Parts: sequence; C-alpha cells; structure tokens
Amino acid sequence: MRNFIIVFLVFFISCNHKNDNPLELEILNESILSSKNKGKLQDIYEGMKDSNIVSKSKTIITYKLTNHSNSVYYFNLNPNSNLRNKIEGISLKNGILCIYQNDNNKEVRIRTHRINLNFNENDCYSKNFKISNFLEYSKDFNSPYIQEQVNFIIHPNETLFFEWFVNLPYGNEIQNANLELDGNKEYYAEMLIFSDSINYKKSVSRTTLKNIKQNNYRVFHGIIKSKNRVPIKFVE
Repeated sequence: MRNFIIVFLVFFISCNHKNDNPLELEILNESILSSKNKGKLQDIYEGMKDSNIVSKSKTIITYKLTNHSNSVYYFNLNPNSNLRNKIEGISLKNGILCIYQNDNNKEVRIRTHRINLNFNENDCYSKNFKISNFLEYSKDFNSPYIQEQVNFIIHPNETLFFEWFVNLPYGNEIQNANLELDGNKEYYAEMLIFSDSINYKKSVSRTTLKNIKQNNYRVFHGIIKSKNRVPIKFVE
C-alpha cells in the first residue's frame, strides 16, 4: 500500500510539472555570431552597407516550439500588443531575440527601428528574394513573401520549427538595433515567443475568429522563454 502511494505521488507530481510547462521553446544553434564593431546608432547604417561585415556577423537562427499539452493553441502575435511592448529584443520569425550579459545576468537594452530596404516595399517578389538570399536559399527558391511575424496554430504533441537571420550587433536589414556589445565581455542569447489573447478579436479576421470558435482553439496568452540560452561568439 505504501509503495502504491509513493508511485501515485510521483506520477501526480510529474503530471503537474508537465502541465506547468505545456509549451517548450528551444534554440537549436550552439552559438550566435556578432561582429566586434560597435553598435552605436550612427554606425549602424554604415556597418550594414559593408557586405563583409554582414557576411561574417550573420547567423541563421533555428528554434522549435513543442506542445506537450492536450490543447490546440492559437498564437496571436499582434506587434502592437502590450506584451510585445514589454520585450526589448530583435524580432525574428515568430520570435524575439533577447541578449544578456553573463557576469550580472543583466538584459542588454535593445532599441530597434525598421529601415528602408533597397527595393520598393510593395514589391513582394523582391522582398522575398532578398530575405531568401539572407536565409541562404537558392535563387530558384519559390515561396510567398516571408513575413517576420505570422499568427500560427500548434496542436497537441506537435513541434513547429522556425528560422530567421540576425546580424549582431546591427540587427538585420529588416530591423536595425541600437545595441552595444563589448567584445571583451561574455553574453548569451535567449528566445521569446509571445501571444496576446486580450482584445484579439479586434486584430484577427472574421474567418479566423470562426476557425477559433469552430475548432475550440485556445488563444494563448503570455510570454514563453526558451529553455536554453546560447553564447554570443565574437568574430573579427
């Protein structure tokens, strides 16, 4: 009887622990590159014009999100939500990259701003080509315009993979970052994914609302941090 109680308690605790973390985010890179050049605002544009700097400092970041629950979650990635405004990080594909200093675990302040690319913003084909090029797909890679943030659905026991690129300390050619990293100090990066369920009905389409209701999707609310952090590796 005593052994039965112990087994039951272990099972109960394990189930509760699993339910505490129904969604698991993980960075798949071993490290993220950064140029040693200073990331002061006045130097950002010049640095991004140097193809050699861009090539050396670029990292294609891959990460995955796993749903360990029995629920189907809908992620509302409204960029104007209060949750997003609380996060100081660089926007990637359905995620946000945050950086911390290793000696004091202090988050590095990042001020981002969007910039004009070297093509017409309305030309989706040109935009897709440029992003595909940064992600190192061939010129024949045929896909619709790749957006940074797209709402998505994740089913029970499903794992979704994402990829995007970043050039530290500059951000990337889509979103620049006013970020200063000292090449003599240690830093590490963490991924976040957020979803806002507050007033989501005002930010999604009528058909999406029908899909959520008809299929009993749960609109996730909160910020998920990656279970791991990876070091920043400086390059000359």
